[in-house]
Amino acid sequence: MIGEADRRIRLSVFDWLTDQRAEHGEAIPRTVLERFELAGVRIPLVGPSGIWKPAACKLPISIATVTHRPYSDTFDSRRGVLR
Repeated sequence: MIGEADRRIRLSVFDWLTDQRAEHGEAIPRTVLERFELAGVRIPLVGPSGIWKPAACKLPISIATVTHRPYSDTFDSRRGVLR
């Protein structure tokens, strides 16, 4: 179950992302995602690699998509599984 602190952060993040999307379009630059702040505390939404958990969160948060990924797995939508 998500804690109240994480819930507040995540709700604020999605409001902020809506504003950023209006300004930057569908692809928000990584540098912008690194600058999110809540109540004067910087909470970067992306990290150096892999799954990212900011210090202010108890659970990981990861907001990133890559088009050329280093993994060979694929999603089989017919079966609903990763391969």
